[in-house]
Formats: sequence, structure tokens, C-alpha cells
Amino acid sequence: MLSATRTPTQEDIADDLREIISSNTVLVLHFFKSLLPHEKLQLVQKIEHDSFWLFYHAPTEEVKSAALEIRDILELDQEYKIYKDLIGFEGIFEDWQDRLEEGPDFGAIESHRSAKALDYAAGINAGNWDEWRSRIIRFAETDSNDLATFPNFYKFLEQFAKNSPQIALGFLRENLEEMRSFIIPLMRGLWGGPLKGELREWMEKQIDADQDQFAIAKLFYSNEDLDEKILAMLLQEAVANEDRAVLITLVSVAASNYSEKNKGLVESIFLPAVTALTELRDPRWIHEFWYRRERAQLIQNLSEEGQEILLRSLVFVKEIDYQAEELLIPLATINPERVINFFGERISVENEMRVDGRYDAIPFSFHKLQNALAEHPALAVDTVRAWFDDDDPLFEFRGARLLRNIFPKFSDAFEKRLLALVETGNREDMAFVLSVLRNYEGETFLHQVCREIVARLPKDDDLLTRVYIALQATGVVTGEFGFVEAYERRIDEIRPWLSDEAATVRAFAADYVESLGKRIEVERRRAEEQIALRKHTLGVREPSDKEAKE
Repeated sequence: MLSATRTPTQEDIADDLREIISSNTVLVLHFFKSLLPHEKLQLVQKIEHDSFWLFYHAPTEEVKSAALEIRDILELDQEYKIYKDLIGFEGIFEDWQDRLEEGPDFGAIESHRSAKALDYAAGINAGNWDEWRSRIIRFAETDSNDLATFPNFYKFLEQFAKNSPQIALGFLRENLEEMRSFIIPLMRGLWGGPLKGELREWMEKQIDADQDQFAIAKLFYSNEDLDEKILAMLLQEAVANEDRAVLITLVSVAASNYSEKNKGLVESIFLPAVTALTELRDPRWIHEFWYRRERAQLIQNLSEEGQEILLRSLVFVKEIDYQAEELLIPLATINPERVINFFGERISVENEMRVDGRYDAIPFSFHKLQNALAEHPALAVDTVRAWFDDDDPLFEFRGARLLRNIFPKFSDAFEKRLLALVETGNREDMAFVLSVLRNYEGETFLHQVCREIVARLPKDDDLLTRVYIALQATGVVTGEFGFVEAYERRIDEIRPWLSDEAATVRAFAADYVESLGKRIEVERRRAEEQIALRKHTLGVREPSDKEAKE
């Protein structure tokens, strides 16, 4: 229907088309107007919103006039005004003409709505409660998938419970079904008041009856007045019922209240909840934890057993993304060896985990975790070396990739450790090092390690092929002759080897240059053929006068 009200995107439209659109829009606005007396307030809000934007984009004065009729009717509707103040996320709060000229002032709107929410809550009493009861229940019927719809309604309900605790507690008991989605603010308002004891009794009954446990857990989010007995009851029931939502919420509750005073929550709530979720192979608790400012301090104060519980849970994360790294970084600072071995555990379960879908044991790259692990090159190299199996074709993309992620550029200490392995003369050690080098893009910082490998191998050893591959890697190239240019650079970079003191190195370099020369010829011919084919297919563009002169 609204498609009939939209003008074409071009600036100038014919007068007859403008009149058609104007007539259609007026018709639609009259239909909207006919709905106002009997539709739900949520739809009335949508009508106000759409009518304002039809006014904003009105092609004629007739459209503006029809839209303003709706505005004027709503100005006199006191019930809608209350709804808009408490719920009206899409409502228009300014004068329409002012909004048209100056744009919205969201700060002023929020201040107005916040003040009205407190005023409405303060105005509820026994004399007008029946009216407010039906109003609150009606407002609570608003459908929304976005919690941004309700912050002022939450504020209103919490303040109402603080101001009128007896009425609010009775309302909670008698109208629980209608208000189930909004009992958290009612409980928060009651929890700090004189009826806390009665509310607590009601909460215990609800927990015993397996009712409203998620909302009760949410009550204690960032709450200075914790009740550890209630939290323990919630934990016990959640573990027994395998209630993932409540377990995740309890992790969040323990983290949001973590302080010197509440350190005991880690052992009593946080770690047991994480353990229960790990048994369910559900690591989603990290999304409620990684961003908290208490995160790093909490992790750093964990016992070794606590660290182990966290890492065991993180094994089930499908990929190590930014959020997971935020948990691993403080752990890596405390115990880098354990974090490196954690990735070994992920590699060992990768095939099993992929049965349920995607699972990346090792990410393509790290965001920040490498900064903590790169301080321990010998530990990292030696640990990953112990995982190496030359018969495993995926090691290059798993264990070797982990070292590439930790050391995206060679540090002196990392290079020194790789060279120490090469200098053993052990073929397995050299095969391991080459698996690591093949994760890079042929940069010149690989040359020293590659040269030492070549110097120790006989000229017919098949490991030399892996050296070729590591040195020839180019990464991304651009342009038709991108590979040609990249291979030419690789030849220039290897030229010093042609005069190396070791005969095996000189021989390797000569073969390498000859091989790249042949590939350059192939790539140049392929690029020229592609260009000729496109010219034949698409034609040749004539140069402009300016281009011809240049």
C-alpha cells in the first residue's frame, strides 16, 4: 500500500504523476485515520510514524494537510501519549514542523521520556491502581524482538515497585502470566525495599517449581545486594535441568559482581556453571563474559584448576575469534605453555568436532594473542615440534600455522630457534621447519633458514622441493603480469646465493633461477594470450586525444 505513496527517485517528475501520487497518499492517510479509534496502540504508533514520514516527503500541500489531521487527533489521545512515553520507540515526540526544519533532538527526547516514566510511577496509588493495572498489562502485550523498545517501560516498572511495593508485589503474584516478560524490573524495585523478605519467599517457590529461574538469575546482574543462597539454588536446578540459559546467566552474574568482596563467587558460581556448560559442549558463556572490565582480573586470579576449566570449555568454541582471544590473552600471560598446548587439544578433536559442522582448530590469524605468546619462541617452537608428524599432510595448516600466527614476522629469537633445529642435521627437524616456512609468502627473512637447510642436504633430496615452494610463494599479486613481476623479484632476491661459499647452495640457486625463468616465460605468454583474447572479444578502445599525446 505504501508503495503507492512513493515518488520516483529522480528530482523532476511530471505534474500528472505528482498528482496521482498525491491522490494515492491522501487516500492512504484517510485509511490510517479511520483505524485510529479502534486499533491497538502499537499499530497507532506505527501509523504516527508512517504518517510523519509521508508528511516529511509530501509532494503536495494536500498530503501535508491529511497527515496533520492524524497528528492533531493523536495530540488529544492521552492514552496514546502515555504509551508513547513508556513504549513508543518509533513515536514522534517533537512538533512535526519543527522536526521537519531542525531534525530530531534525541537527547531531549530521552530526557523527556525518562522524566515522564518516573512521574507516571510516582502517580500510581490505591485509588487509580485498577486503571494502571489494565494499562500496564495492555502495554506489556507490545510485540518486539528488540529490547531497545522497552528501557523506559523497565525504568517505570522498577520505580513503581520502589514507590508502591505492596501494590507491586500483589501485581507480581496475581498477574504473573501477563507480566512474565517484565518481572525483572518489578523484582529489582522490590528487592531493595521493605518487602524483600516476602519477595525472596516467592522467588524460592518459583525456583522449586522450575519457574522464572532465568528472570530471577537476571535480578542479580550487577547487583550489590546478592543472595548467594538463591544463586546456589539456581545453580543446582540449572545443572540438574541442563538449563543452558540460566547457566550462562549465572556466569554473567558472577562476572558482573566480581570484586575483592565477592571473590567467592568464582568458586561457588562461575566455575561450576562453566563446568556444567562444558559438559554440555556449550561455550556460549564467553559472549556474556569477554567484554567485561572485570574479565582480566578474574582470570588472572584463577587457580591452576580454574584456568584448566576455562581452557577445557574453550576447546568447544567453533573458532578462536576476537572474543575468545580476550580470554586467552590473560591466560597466556600467566601460563603460555598451557595455552599453546590448548591449541594442540583443539587439533586433536578437530575431526570429531567437524561432524557437527564447521570447526577451525587454528584460526587463519590472531588479532592480539600473538603478542603474549611471541615472548616465548623456544617454548612455542619446541611444543609444536613435539606434535609434528611428517606423514600428516594437514600439519602445515594446523601446528605449523599456529607458529605462523604467533610469529607473523620473524623475530631474531624465533629465527634462532628454527636455525638450532636445522643445525641438528636431523631430517625430521628440517622437514618440520619447512612446514612452518611454507606458511609464509617467500619473504626475504626466510632466506637464512632456507640457506642453512640447503647447505645440509644432498642435491637430490626431495626436501629441496619444499624449499623451492617456500621461496617461490608470492602471496596476492595484481595485474596480468603480477606473477611475472613477482618471480622476477624472487630471482633478484636469490642472486647472492649464486656466489655462496657452499657448492650445494650455489647449485640450488642456479636451478632455482632457471626454474623461475621458465615459469616467467609461461606466465608472460599466458598473460599476453589473455590480453589478446579480451581484445578480440571486446574490441580495442581507441585512446583519447590526451592519451595519444601522452
